[in-house]
Amino acid sequence: SLRIFWDKTNYNAKYRLIWDYDSIYYFNSNNDTTFTMEHIGFGKRSNFELCTKSIYIDEWPTSYCNTGNSQYYSTGTHIAGNFPEFGYNHQEEVFYTNTYDDMECYDISTFNLINSVNLEDLIYKGNYSCPTNSSKVATTTNQDIYIFDDKNLVNPNIIQYTNGKTFGLDHFLLTDNDYVALTNGGYYKLFNIETQNEVLNFEIEDYPYYSKWACITTSQDAKFACIVTMNGIHLYNIESGTATLVHNDTRAYRSAYFNPYNPNELFLTPDGSSVIEKRNPNDFSLVSELNLPSQTVIQNIDPVTGYILVTDYSKIYIVDPVNNEIKFSMNAESSKFRFYNYVLFSKSGYVLNISDAF
Repeated sequence: SLRIFWDKTNYNAKYRLIWDYDSIYYFNSNNDTTFTMEHIGFGKRSNFELCTKSIYIDEWPTSYCNTGNSQYYSTGTHIAGNFPEFGYNHQEEVFYTNTYDDMECYDISTFNLINSVNLEDLIYKGNYSCPTNSSKVATTTNQDIYIFDDKNLVNPNIIQYTNGKTFGLDHFLLTDNDYVALTNGGYYKLFNIETQNEVLNFEIEDYPYYSKWACITTSQDAKFACIVTMNGIHLYNIESGTATLVHNDTRAYRSAYFNPYNPNELFLTPDGSSVIEKRNPNDFSLVSELNLPSQTVIQNIDPVTGYILVTDYSKIYIVDPVNNEIKFSMNAESSKFRFYNYVLFSKSGYVLNISDAF
């Protein structure tokens, strides 16, 4: 819950509290100086305005209250603006994001800025991905892929890619064996970092419409790619520059995600179901099911804990897939979150350490 309180006025007056500009609560006495409400959640910045009115005046101000004061409230620390993306390297325990065209590296424990580098046209195209087995980090600008060896952010390997018509990249992954997978302009592409060559390029037959970023996933060994939509699933085996369709069905899906530490584990959320399925991509056999309170969309799997972060667009849940247990839940209305090493990240630019909850 969230408690709002203020000092009592010395006059015969009443109070009115407005939050998020359209939610209103009236107080009948000047002795009422506190209000408890459901917590607004993570990733949201709310405005609260308290208006004080004499009991001898019948009408409340319709808009601006000249006897009022306002405050903003949010949960967490604001790191970056412009709806940033985040990436995490657990080898160096740092996370990456950007402020405008500056790629930034932060300490995951202190949220202190460690390093930054200016990359042209990074501002709206900045995506971040780190492998599980090295200190590398990759990001994208409007026409280039940058791969840095570590948090020093120097001497990057730069790969040019053909920019499609989409505003951003819906999928971006740096694999453990030096490939970069991305989707751009309706195409799935795979690049070899060592040779800087594009080794795979195919048009996605049924491109996702809802939550595109949650519907496309690549295994960390670059052997599988999976695309899900409300029309079904396309699961591909990738070998020698060829993507072979190995499974296709017409069930409706909301999201898909490969376990970063086990490429033979593919997690899926079917539409209309509160279950998370774990399947083996080699034969699409069902390994296990996780039961949740509602149907959800997978956000990511934390490389440190192995826990899965999901959302139903009103709450986020952190799930232990081994013990089929919800470890944490919180109100959160935004559409995209990340969970790395006990820290939550939101698309609104806020980060929150929740280690005490565990």
